[in-house]
Amino acid sequence: MSDAGPRPIAVCRTYDDLLRTLRARRQTLGLTHEQLGTDAGLTDGHAAHLLSPRKGQRSRNFRRFGSATLGPVLEVLGLELVVQERADALVRTEQQNHASADASETKAAPQDWRRNHGPRWGRWMAARRTLLLTAEERSESARTAAQVRWATAKQS
Repeated sequence: MSDAGPRPIAVCRTYDDLLRTLRARRQTLGLTHEQLGTDAGLTDGHAAHLLSPRKGQRSRNFRRFGSATLGPVLEVLGLELVVQERADALVRTEQQNHASADASETKAAPQDWRRNHGPRWGRWMAARRTLLLTAEERSESARTAAQVRWATAKQS
């Protein structure tokens, strides 16, 4: 008997691809969602939520795998994740590096003046801007800010 090592089951490039693969593997093994959840140590119904088809990102029952759930589910399904480089990604990365090297030789990127000063400079400029306002304009600005704060406080 020869040990050929692990065999690829699917190529997943998106989260939905991963979910389809995990659902298919669960069905191949003949496991119910309840059995999978129990064996993986998940709470009742959690495996069903994790593997359910996505109907919308805002669905109340929408769940994603996290650090506490992905490992145990993969273990129960007898799977492991292998991360590898894509051949076309290497070509694309080399092209981008070559293009950025050409661009850097022609002209240096301009400096963003807002990022070079920091928060202290921002407070100073805000104070200078305030000094340019008349007393009535400052009063109106303060009144508007207070109304917004009161409205926010009432909502919470």
